Amino acid sequence: MEKLSGQLVFELTCPICKDTTKQALKKSAKVLEQYQREIRMVAYDLLLYHLADSHSENNEN
Repeated sequence: MEKLSGQLVFELTCPICKDTTKQALKKSAKVLEQYQREIRMVAYDLLLYHLADSHSENNEN
């Protein structure tokens, strides 16, 4: 997580195609500290969905 324009965001970059997604987080930094593990798990799920959709061996893209 990083601060961008005073707002916390998470940034997810695909290691294969370098496609990047940024998502603003609406809660305060203090509240988000309690949920760091869950936020990372959601980001990991998003990466897995991207990999399956865009980079699977059966994908013709």
